[in-house]
Amino acid sequence: DAEELSPEDNMQELRVWGGGVANAQEDTLSRRVDKNASTLQVVVYKPDHTKGGILIRPKYHRGDRRGVQTFPVLTHMSIRLVPSVMPAEFGWRLPALKQLTLLLDLSVRPRWNRYEPGEGRRSIFDDGESYLRTALRTRLDRLVDSGDNGFAARVAATSPSLERVCLDLCSSEDSSQSCLPLLTVCRASMPWDVERLFHLINRKPDPAATGIETAERCHDALRQAWPLLLPLLKAQGWAPAWEVRVAPSPPTAQGLAVL
Repeated sequence: DAEELSPEDNMQELRVWGGGVANAQEDTLSRRVDKNASTLQVVVYKPDHTKGGILIRPKYHRGDRRGVQTFPVLTHMSIRLVPSVMPAEFGWRLPALKQLTLLLDLSVRPRWNRYEPGEGRRSIFDDGESYLRTALRTRLDRLVDSGDNGFAARVAATSPSLERVCLDLCSSEDSSQSCLPLLTVCRASMPWDVERLFHLINRKPDPAATGIETAERCHDALRQAWPLLLPLLKAQGWAPAWEVRVAPSPPTAQGLAVL
């Protein structure tokens, strides 16, 4: 575009935390992300309410709801767990994306239509929110699916650099924007039973082979090559391609109190 440069140019990070995003706001946000596509590295998009767009559409400001934009250096994106969104389906091409974080907001029911008169903030645990809890269970089932049809695999199909999908607890009412990690779906590493076998061969060769020159040369070669060989082996594809890792300890009461 032939637009004049503005303070928004070369933006590296965009955060929308809480509040509402209606047509006018989406138009402004769309213009910003489209104009700064080549420099954006981090996007956090978690409004409480939106009208129509549950993720910014990069070409919306041009009247194109299906337009596509490539973000070549964007490595981290955070969006809501509910409703479920595939960035590629909203026009985001993310070849460098390494981490996608799904945010579970405990303080407010997400709405993606107009505000209702007198509408108050409602938690997902309030009476009458059973439909949202059902949707939440569905999203979680898809998230922890480590197979080829799981959420992580589907995102990686269009973002080949993806390393992990995280699930974090948060609250729109928390001005510090703190997040508590619950679980991570990441690229599967070498299974421990396989790695253990290599370690045993490396460190505890068969006593029956002691004194056999060829066997001892083989073990010596393996011991010398092991520091280089192990990372190469771990980098190979292992089935399943993804694995679920749960946080080593549950959220603390102090951490939950912030939310």
